Amino acid sequence: MATYRLSSKAEWEVDEIYAYSVENFGVETAKDYVARLHERLRLLADHPGWGRDYGHIEPGLRRYEHQSHSIIT
Repeated sequence: MATYRLSSKAEWEVDEIYAYSVENFGVETAKDYVARLHERLRLLADHPGWGRDYGHIEPGLRRYEHQSHSIIT
């Protein structure tokens, strides 16, 4: 199983997603959403070719949709 590391900006964004989700959907929903987000990140670390090719923005860039958010790798 591959590992992943978030940039400080990405960590901040996950924290913001969590805070927004707590405020709008409750703590349990926020925890579940962020846990599923991290599951997706682990899967993407194992399968780096998943997602749509966004090489037109930057060579090698990929975009993967996770519910209401996009993961850019």
